[in-house]
Amino acid sequence: MRNLVLFFLLVPFASYGQDRVNGILPVVSDSIYTLRHADGWIYSESDNQWTKRENDIIGYDDFKKIEIRKMSYENQDYLILLKYIDDGYFDYPTINQGFHSTVNINYYVFKQEDVINSINSIKDSIFVLKLNEKYKGSILESQLNELNRDIVQSPIDKSKNRDLFIQIQLSKSKNYFRFLFFEKQCYFPDWVKANERTPDNQICSYSRKKDEKIYEFDRYFKKLGTDSIFTALYFETENAEFDKFIKSLR
Repeated sequence: MRNLVLFFLLVPFASYGQDRVNGILPVVSDSIYTLRHADGWIYSESDNQWTKRENDIIGYDDFKKIEIRKMSYENQDYLILLKYIDDGYFDYPTINQGFHSTVNINYYVFKQEDVINSINSIKDSIFVLKLNEKYKGSILESQLNELNRDIVQSPIDKSKNRDLFIQIQLSKSKNYFRFLFFEKQCYFPDWVKANERTPDNQICSYSRKKDEKIYEFDRYFKKLGTDSIFTALYFETENAEFDKFIKSLR
């Protein structure tokens, strides 16, 4: 009798219960290209000297390594550029005590067809890859296995046009591949009504964020697409790295 009562008590739950169904997440590949070493060069106007550091343009940009990965999501193919950066935090920041080193990853996601179209437009030894960001975020290297979850939570607001520009210069005779990253960030001021938003009333800046400070690249960005942009700063590595980099994007 007790078993019969239990059977009837459980029937409603069996009838109305629903299966747990997870939403679809992006499928992210392993790294298909990795750049681990490049010389960072910067020119000082105060003493007319160039300074070189590995993977570091002092005060402007740095990385531990750069990766390219592929991603498939909602019947669309994407490419992800990941910049690994040495970072850390203090247990007691006010007195700089108890430091823990970490590696952060800044990632940028683009439609693969947009990247290929940009590559196909290359004609000269000095050129710019203009890549429209679809997703962008930051994650700890220790949480890399959660990258696909982080990406779906980090879409670019359509009202904030963001492009990543990669200025590139090649020299076969001197065997170098030079490059710089610029990020274009645009937004609409609060006073612009939704039905009046056009590219003409956006506010745009070109900057890199580092250590909570903003370094404006506007004066360098005006030279984008010319070799004069490299008269003050750039990353440099061997030409062979460029071939590997471009191959990974196709």
